[in-house]
Amino acid sequence: MIYPLTGLLIGYFLLHPLIMVIYWFEFNLSDVSVDLIGDVFINRVKHSFSPDMLPMSLIFAFVGGLFGIVFLLYSRVLKLRKKLHDQNKQFIELDNIKSNFLHLISHEIRTPLNGIIGFVEILKKKSVTGEQGHIIDMLEASVIRLENVSCTALKITELRSGVVCLKKAEINVLEELRSRIYKYNKKIIQRQILIRFSPGLYKGQTFVYADACLFGTCVDHIIESALQFCEKNITIDGWEDSTALCTILEISYDWKGFHRLLEKNSFNLFGGSAIQSDNFTGLSFSLIKLICEAHEGKIEIHSSTDGGASVKLYFPFLEN
Repeated sequence: MIYPLTGLLIGYFLLHPLIMVIYWFEFNLSDVSVDLIGDVFINRVKHSFSPDMLPMSLIFAFVGGLFGIVFLLYSRVLKLRKKLHDQNKQFIELDNIKSNFLHLISHEIRTPLNGIIGFVEILKKKSVTGEQGHIIDMLEASVIRLENVSCTALKITELRSGVVCLKKAEINVLEELRSRIYKYNKKIIQRQILIRFSPGLYKGQTFVYADACLFGTCVDHIIESALQFCEKNITIDGWEDSTALCTILEISYDWKGFHRLLEKNSFNLFGGSAIQSDNFTGLSFSLIKLICEAHEGKIEIHSSTDGGASVKLYFPFLEN
């Protein structure tokens, strides 16, 4: 309130009398002196309290109060800008810390991991009992999962730091999907999963313009998660949107769907979601989002009303 009050007082006791002094000298020509200006100013201040001049004085006080409010708002804007700048600086520092942490963890994990992988390969060649073989298989699965986390973390760090050089080329979406899905044939057969391609995608005329390795990484993460969580059916559709100049790849499956907290936080590193699902949250979505953004695209996840879940990838189909 100090600024409006100060403006009100300045308007009443300074601005109005000064205007009246100027007005007085326009009609009373004489030699201007400091003493004369002081005397006239004091008389004008006293005169501003007279009944005749009080309405005009109040108007000047009101104008001064408005200027005070403007200065008050301006000072608050400056404070908020400074606070926002400081918070943004902290966020950048935290972002760098997260990237450095991921890079460090990725490298520190891979060294002992290579040794574990070597011992697992040796154990697999040994003659073991059924229970021992089961334990070795579980150990191998855990090692593979840990290795995937390490590789994902390293790739996230590279994308966030901008050191990745994209080798873009035209990619046939159907051919890329088939080559990626082929790796999971054993799991597809074991779980009796039915994968359907849309008729439009089956024509093989849907393309994206992207880095083949990174685009394939996106497909791998989504297919792995779909195979893990779906009940029986996976549907893959793709089409080119000529208006948005992008290709949309949609992978849907009959799962209970994404919780609303996952839909909100799953793209953020260490997003703090109370619900976590292996492979489909945390680093996976963060990596896919970074890959899409590197290609000026995006990712969307949705829960459908019939209980299914879907993931949409947007990639350009023309060279940017």
